[in-house]
Amino acid sequence: MSAGWSCDEDLVRRLPLPLAQLYRRAHNAKNALERHLTAFYLWEASLKLLASGAVAAYAERGEPDARLAERLENLARPALGHWWEFVRLLVPVLAERNDPGFQTIRELVLGRTRDDLPRAAGLEALLRDRLEGKGGARTTVRLSELFDQLVRYRNQELGHGAAGRRSGDYYERMGRALLGGTADLLYRLDVLAGRQLIYLGEVRRQTSGAWLVDRFDLTGETARRLESLEFPETAADQLPHPDRIYLWPLSSEGEQAGPSDRISLHPLVIYDPDTIEVLFLNSRRGRQRTEYLSYTTGRVVDRPDAGGEKRALLARVLGMSVQEGQVAQWAARSQVEEQAAGPADAEDQDQTPRRLGEFELLSTLGQGGMGVVYRAWQPSLGRQVALKCLLRSGDPRAEARFAREIRALGRVEQPHLVKIFTSGSEGDQWFYAMELVEGAPLSAVCEKLQSQSPSVTAVDLKTWQEALSTVCEEARQAEKPLSDVPAPPPPRGKEPAGEATRLPA
Repeated sequence: MSAGWSCDEDLVRRLPLPLAQLYRRAHNAKNALERHLTAFYLWEASLKLLASGAVAAYAERGEPDARLAERLENLARPALGHWWEFVRLLVPVLAERNDPGFQTIRELVLGRTRDDLPRAAGLEALLRDRLEGKGGARTTVRLSELFDQLVRYRNQELGHGAAGRRSGDYYERMGRALLGGTADLLYRLDVLAGRQLIYLGEVRRQTSGAWLVDRFDLTGETARRLESLEFPETAADQLPHPDRIYLWPLSSEGEQAGPSDRISLHPLVIYDPDTIEVLFLNSRRGRQRTEYLSYTTGRVVDRPDAGGEKRALLARVLGMSVQEGQVAQWAARSQVEEQAAGPADAEDQDQTPRRLGEFELLSTLGQGGMGVVYRAWQPSLGRQVALKCLLRSGDPRAEARFAREIRALGRVEQPHLVKIFTSGSEGDQWFYAMELVEGAPLSAVCEKLQSQSPSVTAVDLKTWQEALSTVCEEARQAEKPLSDVPAPPPPRGKEPAGEATRLPA
């Protein structure tokens, strides 16, 4: 981003891991649409982390309120509006039970109009202009109203296949407002309610009979190993579940409280230590089943064993036994509520696009000796990506090289290098998804300039940009579609000039 919009390293160090990664990625975005999407997902992930903590803390209390039961049944398949509803319902309950972290959240998010969040106020003003046609600057903001507007904006501009249909100037302005407003909010809002995000890994028994639990702090952009927890041999029944994320309270001196105060976020939030990413329970329009989504990479994980875990959570939240049929019924009702909010996504129409994993292959961008690169649509995050697929499946040397390429690029988060989002395989087909950078061969640009002015040996910046824009558009038009399903269009209008990006060969 331009001067004045540099990434705040102090905020990166303080944010929970998934938010720190998204904040960095929004600043490193290669174009306005990508910045717009990532900045919005920074807010959406913040909301889900806050709501998940509230649900887990409410369940841990063991005092269910029958008046809230019907709305909390939407945990069977929560849409974005339901996550926001969980915050509105549960934060006041937890605050009334003298939880200081949730008391602070209630005052900030559900309280009075504020005049100390200028960028959040500017974001709300822009959202009102876009959604309601009510222009005008604002110097104050009520965060509950801002969150209402953001949920509406999600349904109108990101859901239902709408992402990418506006101009580059639109996404540039909205992306800046979303990133600035959300950062303004996260400076004040502790989405963990005075707690720390901790991943508990392996539980090991020592030769002495005592138990050791591996522990990692999920603050900042990467996990940090902490001193292991030790339990006596006689405390086997008190051992925490391994491979789960917990909210861990902090004492006034900043030291971690005892393990008896831990709150498990499972199965709402999970962590993959191999890829260093947090995944959130997610529902996708048109599908009744839930899945897990990494907002950082777009990776989607389907866990067939999660049904029993979800029923157990619902039983604790509702204070009753829950059967599989009830969960299916509640999920269907939630889906009806979501469909009432707007039309179905393009992916829900009665058409069959060519797919690889969750990705819809739209056209071929290029091919080399090692692989082929497609323009593809990623429905989970509503964006186009470049999808590189290995040609020589079954060749050990080619597969090893492909794996090295994935590992090398996956470690890098730098604005001048293309970023890998996720990787996977389907059958014997290996692939990885990366940022889609619109462009064309330099030789084609030179040929265009030569055809326009054969005798000119130098051109000014405007002429160069016009030739580049023309050649890029011609390259896009020359792509051969792989499906009859209409492709979501790229942003209309000229993108603001950005930094150069190197693509993997």
